[in-house]
Amino acid sequence: MGVLTFFLGAWGGIVPFVAPTFRFSADGSASWHWSLAHALLWLVPGAFAAVSGLFMLGLVPRAVAGLARLGSAVAGLTAATCGAWFVLGPFAWSVLEHSGGLFVPASALREFTYEVGYSLGPGLLLGMFGAFAVGWAVRSRRSFSARAL
Repeated sequence: MGVLTFFLGAWGGIVPFVAPTFRFSADGSASWHWSLAHALLWLVPGAFAAVSGLFMLGLVPRAVAGLARLGSAVAGLTAATCGAWFVLGPFAWSVLEHSGGLFVPASALREFTYEVGYSLGPGLLLGMFGAFAVGWAVRSRRSFSARAL
C-alpha cells in the first residue's frame, strides 16, 4: 500500500510536466511548463502523497503489530487529503481563477482520459489507500489476538 501510494503521488506530481512529452497535455501547455496551477494542483499534493507513502512503508507494518498507530493514521490522513485535493482541485481552480475550466476542450473521450489520468484516478486511489492506512492504524490489537485463539 505504501509503495502504491508513493508511485501514485509521484505520478500525480509530475504528470503535468512530463505528460505533454507523450501528447497528453490536459491544459495545452508544453513539457516542463511551470505555472501556479501545475504547482498547487499537482506538484504539492503529489509530493505530500509520495512522502506519506514512504512513511506508510515504515509505519503501517508497525501499526499492525500495535506500534506507530498515530504516525500511520497521520500518513493515511495525509494521503487521503492529497487524494481529495487531486479530485476537487481542478474544479475549485476554475472557480478561484474565474476561468471556464482548467482542461482544454477536446473530444469527450479525450477529456475523460485527461480527468482520469491527471486528477480522478490518482485522487480516488490515494483516498482509498489513505483510508486503508487509517483503518489499519485504528484497528484494535484485540482482534489479532482473538483470531489466534
